[in-house]
Amino acid sequence: MAEFASIHYNAPEFSDRHISVVFFDENAHCLSQVSDVDPKIASEHAKSLGLSTKNHVVIVTSSSPSIIYLYAMMPKSGSLHDYHKLGASIYRVMKQCDFDAVQFFWPSSASDAEFASSFGAIIKGFYGSNYSFSQYKKSVETLRTYRINHITDNESKLTALFADVQAVVSGEMLTKDLMHEPPNILTPKAFAQRITSMESLGLQIEVMDEKKLLEQRMHALLSVGQGSTNPSQLVTVKWCGRSDDCSDPIALVGKGVCFDSGGINIKLQGLVDMKYDMGGAASVIGAMHAIAKLKLPVNVIAVVALTENMPGGRSYRPSDIIQSRAGKSIEVLNTDAEGRLILADAIDYVREFQPKAIIDLATLTGAIIVGLGHEYAGLFSNDEKLSGCIQASSKATGDKLWPMPLDPAYDVFMDSPIADVSNLSSQLGKAGSITAAQFLQRFVGDLPWAHIDIAGTAWIPQHNGVHPKGPTGYGVSLLVDVVSNYQ
Repeated sequence: MAEFASIHYNAPEFSDRHISVVFFDENAHCLSQVSDVDPKIASEHAKSLGLSTKNHVVIVTSSSPSIIYLYAMMPKSGSLHDYHKLGASIYRVMKQCDFDAVQFFWPSSASDAEFASSFGAIIKGFYGSNYSFSQYKKSVETLRTYRINHITDNESKLTALFADVQAVVSGEMLTKDLMHEPPNILTPKAFAQRITSMESLGLQIEVMDEKKLLEQRMHALLSVGQGSTNPSQLVTVKWCGRSDDCSDPIALVGKGVCFDSGGINIKLQGLVDMKYDMGGAASVIGAMHAIAKLKLPVNVIAVVALTENMPGGRSYRPSDIIQSRAGKSIEVLNTDAEGRLILADAIDYVREFQPKAIIDLATLTGAIIVGLGHEYAGLFSNDEKLSGCIQASSKATGDKLWPMPLDPAYDVFMDSPIADVSNLSSQLGKAGSITAAQFLQRFVGDLPWAHIDIAGTAWIPQHNGVHPKGPTGYGVSLLVDVVSNYQ
């Protein structure tokens, strides 16, 4: 894939071979101010070339062999996903051409809010499409560096927006890299080492091995991982952007099952995809990477629980009763309901930092895919203010989610006759995502908390117009926006 560098603003900087991207509205009226393009002629030309709401990008030849025009139609709906798709489409069409530089002639930024939304989403889609994972291929495409030039009437605004997008996209690409890694490479220990390499960004990082986890009484996390030859880890990452003591932080918690076989209740299908069961941890780490890059003036503490769920002679079993850090005993009814166990210990641990809110991300249940498919994540929360902030951030970033209920009527299904709680609902096959959230809520206490089930959005089975099959980086943009705005 191409790499883009040397960002310029305001004045065109022509090269021997360059692409000029010109924008149109849904009626094919030219929105960009280009000195050598007549808006009326360009509009007629765009229509004749088939630029439409179904064909958003077309290549246009010019009288000069060194200039290629790309006509791009702004989406009529104006949804962030459509803007992301437009940016991705521009990149995919551009790849067909031979060029040295790219020039975006942006529409007038008469409305700063509209300009920020459309520009950020288009560039995010554009740069996101530049991602590839080829680390284990013998033959890799040689990368070229292309200059990109932005022509705009609001240089200062665009410069700030570009820096924001660049930081978030880099976090998303880190998340995608982590999720692509095979489980024989990205073991819990290797994942922890990847995280510690981020200390150069100003993050404070602490890794707990199994000895320290035992001292911390994290028996639920240790139980899940005891069937694996790869020891479990728990990593704490701090960004103290508001005060050195990192007081009153927002806490982020990520599920990091580096491979989920199901344990003794071994999965009968889909095992190839189970390397992505650490998607919650990957998104949290990608978000912390972006937060540090942006140097946000906030205090954030992230905790990721890293383990493998494997069958073996030492594996925990269905019918076991295990302890948790919170002191609650848990009856294990199914070893494939392991994510909630490691999150229980991680959530209880992060409570010690006295956060003003806790948000956990997890590829927790297949049931959320049954309900919401691969379009929306499920949002569960015990606090209206926190839930409202997360939903506002969802609209601002395009990371779609849907509010789901928490209710005492569901909570009773997690009761156990012989322990404090069971790890599986007594109502098998019913409300699986909700009862999983009810389990987690028992370890939260009275703190504002939100659980986001990203099982359907972290990894998609086919191209969705923005992302190809595989990891999406879902949650990085969302979390960055939430921590920036939650008071």
